[in-house]
Amino acid sequence: MGDVQLADLAAHPTADLLAAVERLDEHQREVSGRRQALQRTADDCGAEITRRYREGEARVDDLLSER
Repeated sequence: MGDVQLADLAAHPTADLLAAVERLDEHQREVSGRRQALQRTADDCGAEITRRYREGEARVDDLLSER
């Protein structure tokens, strides 16, 4: 449903509104799942960067010398 359609909820049958709520719920679950996957990837990247510095595979000096 578009914004204009939602402006007058009383003009819509209950079944249509419930279907819209279901679609919104499904969309929210999908977006939430994608956000969680993205956050896990970001966490994994951060952990890998930390490991590389801790184990000496990467050094801040190397980053600064490339400029």
